[in-house]
Amino acid sequence: MGRSEKGSAICTIKYLFLIFNIIIWVLGCGVFAVGIWMQANRDSFSVVLPSHSFLTAASLVIIAGAITLVIGFVGCCGAIAENKCMMVVYFIFVLVIFGLEVAATALILSYQKDIKTAIREEMLYSMEYSSDPGIQSEKREGITQLIDSIQTDLQCCGVNNYTDWYDIKDRGQQVRPSCCVDPSPGCEKSQSFLWNTKGCMEEIEYLFSKNMQYIGIAGLCVAVIQILMMAACIMLFCNMRDKSKY
Repeated sequence: MGRSEKGSAICTIKYLFLIFNIIIWVLGCGVFAVGIWMQANRDSFSVVLPSHSFLTAASLVIIAGAITLVIGFVGCCGAIAENKCMMVVYFIFVLVIFGLEVAATALILSYQKDIKTAIREEMLYSMEYSSDPGIQSEKREGITQLIDSIQTDLQCCGVNNYTDWYDIKDRGQQVRPSCCVDPSPGCEKSQSFLWNTKGCMEEIEYLFSKNMQYIGIAGLCVAVIQILMMAACIMLFCNMRDKSKY
């Protein structure tokens, strides 16, 4: 490959790299703005894990948006200014995120049973949390609406089955109205044949297994893009180093 052809190829890579990172930066700005909006409006689904109150939907969205925004910004500035330090920082950012994704995937595959048990316990705790009068109504409302949404959308009741609602103190043998097959006033106090009998954990597992192929393809696409971006970053960095010799 001649010098002109090499220069043309590097120029193409540079512009593709820049365009991609502009898209990433804009996406990060959008996600960050949505997170701020959720925090400001106290989104009703803000509580994700009641036993870890700092993990709210708003905080997770803000963190994800901030990280995406910073990565896109560093990539854009590094490509435009042809700054080797920024390109190194960009490469490290993407490499660390890629490593965390690989590690998380390995842990999920290795500890599936433990993760399912933890999710089951968290869901049971969420049910108790939503019915505890000692907790602020704002927080209870958020998790209650989330539970109702899951039970309605997946047509399930409780974690294992509807009897999970019986174990909650002072509730008696009644469920949430969202458990009813045909919601109507007082249906939550009726007989079990009027309720969805399947547990939500079973339905969530089925939903994931049903869409595992799409999740795998999406994860593979993200991994390929990250590898390509790291490769492009290395190529641009090496070209910057070569130019410094002349």
